[in-house]
Amino acid sequence: MLDIGGPIHQHVKRFSKQIEKGDRRMRSNRFLFTAVITVVSLMLAAVATVSDNGTEAVDTAQDRGSRTWRMDLHPTTGFNDLCGAPVFEGAPNMTFSAAYNPNGPDPIELTPEFCEENPEAWMGTWANPEFYAANGWPLPDQRLLNIPYHQIPIPGVEWDGTRAQLQDEGPGSIGPFPPTRSTPNEPETIASFTAVSGRMSLRCHTDGTATVRIRARGYKPNSVLTVWMVWGFPPDSGFPPVVPRPLGGVPNTTDADKHGRMSFERELGFCPMEPQPGPDGVTMIPLAVDLASHPDGVGYGGYPEHPLAEFTFIDPDTGERFTSRGVGAGIVGMDQGAFPLLINQPPPSP
Repeated sequence: MLDIGGPIHQHVKRFSKQIEKGDRRMRSNRFLFTAVITVVSLMLAAVATVSDNGTEAVDTAQDRGSRTWRMDLHPTTGFNDLCGAPVFEGAPNMTFSAAYNPNGPDPIELTPEFCEENPEAWMGTWANPEFYAANGWPLPDQRLLNIPYHQIPIPGVEWDGTRAQLQDEGPGSIGPFPPTRSTPNEPETIASFTAVSGRMSLRCHTDGTATVRIRARGYKPNSVLTVWMVWGFPPDSGFPPVVPRPLGGVPNTTDADKHGRMSFERELGFCPMEPQPGPDGVTMIPLAVDLASHPDGVGYGGYPEHPLAEFTFIDPDTGERFTSRGVGAGIVGMDQGAFPLLINQPPPSP
C-alpha cells in the first residue's frame, strides 16, 4: 500500500512552525489552513487496505482495529443457485424458482440452458420436491403451482386471512372493497428476476459487534423483501445443514421503491465474517446474506415462510375455497440475491 503518511506529516509540521513564528502570510490564511489540516487528519485516520480478492479493511481513529468488507450482490433463484447451477463453487445449491408453463399444469424447472434460451419466460410458482421432502414438509395443493408471480394469491381479501388473486390498482379502484394490488404489476421474467444488483458494506467492530448496510436495485417496484443470515452446520451435528435467520432480528422486512431500489441497515451482535459458537458446542458458519422477495406481499417473521401452516385460498377459476399446507419456498418466498460470507469455507468439525 502507498505510504502517504510520512510526507503529509512532514508538511504539517513545517507549516505549524511557520505559524508559530508569526509568518503573516500563513496567519492571513489561518482558517483555510486549519480546514485543510482537519481534512488531512481525517484522511490519515481512515486509510484502507484493499486485498487482491476485493476485501477492504479499514482502520479509523474512532474504531481503530475494526474491519470492513464490501461485497457485490449475486442474482439467485434459490440458495446458492442461479438457474439450477451453483453461484459459489464448493457449496451446495438448491433451486426454489421455476418458469411458468402456459401449456400445462406443471411449471418448468430452470436450467442454465433454459434461462439462456428463454430470458423472457415468466417466473412461476414451484415447490421443489427434493427440498420439501428433506425438510419433512407437505407439498402444496396442485392449484398453487405454476402461478405467474404477478398473480400469486394475496391474503386479506376477507377478515379471516383468506387468500385470492387481486385486481391491479387503477381507474375505478375506489373505496375499501375489494382490496387491490399495487402497480406497476408486470410479469416477472427470468431476465428481470435475475437483473438485481447491489452492494453490502459489513463492518466488524473491536467489541465484537457489527454494522451492515445494503443497497440494491432491480427489484420489482413496491415489492416486499426480507433479509436473512444463512447459517451452516457441520454434518452429523443433528441440525439442518443450512438454516436461515432474520438478519439483525425481526423485523427483517423492507420494500423496494417505485424504481425497484431497496436499502437495509442493521446492527449485529457478532461479526458475520467469523465462525460462531452454536448450541450444544456446535460451530456455526455464516454462509451468506440472502435477499428474498415475497410476491404475496407478506413477511413471515422469524422464518421465510410457514410451510406447516394451513391457509385458505379461493380458486380464481371456480370461486371454490380450498385449504393447503406446504405454502413455503417457491410459493410465497423466492430467493432473489445473495452476498457471500464464508460460503466457500470448508465445514467445521462437529
